[in-house]
Amino acid sequence: DEATPALSFAAPNPNPARGVTTLDYTLSRAGRVRLTVYDAAGRRVQTLRDAAMTAGAHRERFTLRDETGRDLASGLYLVRLEAEGRVITRRLATIR
Repeated sequence: DEATPALSFAAPNPNPARGVTTLDYTLSRAGRVRLTVYDAAGRRVQTLRDAAMTAGAHRERFTLRDETGRDLASGLYLVRLEAEGRVITRRLATIR
């Protein structure tokens, strides 16, 4: 009997990022996932995932663009994973 993996959200890689970064997370059970990027002022700049997902490991590529397709300015952003009734936030620095 395999142990169920715990909910986890790795730091963005690379970080600081230029062009693209990878976001890895693991769900201990299937359910709804929301993965959202906010700027330092708390404004949403991009929703990367808002859907039901299976248990296990997942990977999202983030091309450092906002919802309108514009490149993000250099600076600090927060990536927020909402899953399994929990919220985990990781910092992401971008450089142009």
